[in-house]
Amino acid sequence: KVLQQIQEANGISLPEAARKNILSIMTKDNAWMNHFISYSPAEDIKRITCPVLAINGDLDMQVLSKQNLPVIGSLLPKGKHNTVKEYHGLNHPFQHAKTGAVMEYGKLEETIAEEVLRDIADWINSLYK
Repeated sequence: KVLQQIQEANGISLPEAARKNILSIMTKDNAWMNHFISYSPAEDIKRITCPVLAINGDLDMQVLSKQNLPVIGSLLPKGKHNTVKEYHGLNHPFQHAKTGAVMEYGKLEETIAEEVLRDIADWINSLYK
């Protein structure tokens, strides 16, 4: 079911052999995959002591901003330099995008949106004020 959702979200259709291969990788006794799938960062986020800039594009299909940013913001310890921001119209690599699909990444001219670079620089500079 998850694999089907990923295919639909990215506008792709995989051959049956590729689907079976991906499913076998996801279901094998693979320590890294098991950790990746089961890891919940909530307790780690609560213990963060350094300043955090958590950013996400609203077209990101790999890390869903609507599900992740509010939770990150609520779990971060209060700190004047902790910032959580969602960018409208940006995908996972922070490119201006139409769909956010992985297949779109290589078709876009932009490497990273200027406003993201500016915000990162401004956030870093704010740490020294």
